Amino acid sequence: MPPLRDIQEAFHAAIFQNDTRLNNQITERNGLSGGTRLNIYRSSVLGIQTDALAAVYPVIQRLVGEPFFRTIGRDYLRKHPSPSGDLHQLGAQMSGFLAMLTAVSELPYLADVARLEWAWHRVFHAANDTDLDLQALANIPAEKQAGINFSLRNGALLLESDYPVHRIWEVNQEEYADDETIDLAEGGVHLLIWRNGFELRIDPLEKAESHFLHGIKEGLPLELLAERMKDSPLPVEQLLPNCVAKGWVSGFS
Repeated sequence: MPPLRDIQEAFHAAIFQNDTRLNNQITERNGLSGGTRLNIYRSSVLGIQTDALAAVYPVIQRLVGEPFFRTIGRDYLRKHPSPSGDLHQLGAQMSGFLAMLTAVSELPYLADVARLEWAWHRVFHAANDTDLDLQALANIPAEKQAGINFSLRNGALLLESDYPVHRIWEVNQEEYADDETIDLAEGGVHLLIWRNGFELRIDPLEKAESHFLHGIKEGLPLELLAERMKDSPLPVEQLLPNCVAKGWVSGFS
């Protein structure tokens, strides 16, 4: 009997790489050979995980069609098997996978749409957050304010794209009723994907807002944020209260 680790690795290869080494080592039962029984299990596993990918990437499936999505979904799973038993973790590498896939090269925006859908998925499952405690912030002594580190909403993600991916996402929602064509030449976007209570949002950002929020995400204190934005058309004195008012900033230390 080979070591357990070798059996597990061979079983994984049989499911995701169509490896046949285990076919003759699995007992025939109910008239089904070892290879047939593996095929049944393989079909079940790949089917369940492809369904999970479709739940995370419904817009990608709509853009390429369900049959083709299921084909590329299985190819993705073979190249990027799940690192976790939690299906919510499945699909993290989809954007990079699509960016390298020649079969979708005529859809150059597809990888960025996948980035947006993954961000939406991650934000949906982020922990709940509270609003910024303005009274506690007001109590910080003036001499310590330069060292304040602000934080974005739990799970909030920033995304940039050369394409209007938020509009592509919007018009491919099931409930979208208008017949609208998106002009890819309308330019790139800066986006913040975040959740306020039960409401998920995709907010377009001004370039200065994006630059500022990236600084917060990087952990820059207020003094360095001000230095970063000194040549911006929107100074920190304007950016910070605006970002707080919009609900993007939820905490500080």
